[in-house]
Formats: sequence, structure tokens, C-alpha cells
Amino acid sequence: MKLRQFSTALLCLTVFCITTCRTTKPADSSLFDRLRAAVSRVPGWIEKKDQYQVFKAEELYGIIDGGATEYIKQGLISGMAVACTSETRSLGMYFEDFGTDSRAKGMVIIKKKAMSEPKAVPKVSVSPAMYEEVLGGCVAYWAKGRYYIEMTLTGYDSQPIAVRDAMTLIDSIGTVIGK
Repeated sequence: MKLRQFSTALLCLTVFCITTCRTTKPADSSLFDRLRAAVSRVPGWIEKKDQYQVFKAEELYGIIDGGATEYIKQGLISGMAVACTSETRSLGMYFEDFGTDSRAKGMVIIKKKAMSEPKAVPKVSVSPAMYEEVLGGCVAYWAKGRYYIEMTLTGYDSQPIAVRDAMTLIDSIGTVIGK
């Protein structure tokens, strides 16, 4: 009898934890469609349609090389990956739904701590927006609302031009996300 009561209590506790930890639903796929369309409207970038994918948190392990556990630990629910080109330049973007704005911003903070020389993306309407320089470009990390966005821009001869393109993309895409 006590074992049965304990099992019932454990089951109720598990259900409670699952529902309170993940109180938000995954992003509506129509938002991902709007974000994808916003990227395609930024002048000069052409989407590599064969590399587009929408994923659930647990599928991230098969998409990125290391680090998926940290995203899931921070509350990743679902996401979308888009790749684009512009002449000799490449853009890889991840739009990830973390369910709440505090979790999305928390992911930016985690990335900032891992950067050797984090810098704020200048003149953008969202915060936090950080970047780090990489050979031939930059990686930008930012959050708006419940979404965390990571953009890798490569193939540049100039860091300032890569950062300028990151600024343009952030402002163009940020308007689609809303609050």
C-alpha cells in the first residue's frame, strides 16, 4: 500500500515538474516561416534551401558538433537553421525558441562568458546583442523575446563589414519577432 502511494506521489510530482518547467508551447512554425522570409529579404543574401531545417531540442545533437546539452539544459524547446550565401560570404543562422525571454537572454550570457573578447553589436535595437571576431568574419549572439539567435558570418576581408552585416540582419529580423 505504501509503495503504491509512493509511486502515485512520484508520478504526480514528475507530471507537475514537467508541466511547470515547460509551461510554454514550442514556437508556431509560421513564425519560423516569417523569420526565414525576413532573412531572404535582406539584400544580397540567397538561402541555401537544401540546408534549411526545423528541429526539436533533442534533435540538436545531430545538427551541431558539441554543446547541445548546454542548450537543452538552458531550456531549448525548438529551433530553425538557415544557411545563406552572398558572393564569397556565408551566413549560418540558428533561431531557437527558449520559451521565455529570461532563458533566451540567459543563453546569450552563457555565450558571452565563453567568448575570449566579447563585444556589443553597435547600433542595434535589441539587447543583449554580442559578437566575437573569428577569422574572416564574426559570430553574433542575440536574444529577443523568447528567441535566441546565433549568426556565423564568414568569408569577409574586413571585420567591420561583417559586423555591419550582422547589424543589418539583427535589425531586419528583430522586427519580425516582435516583443
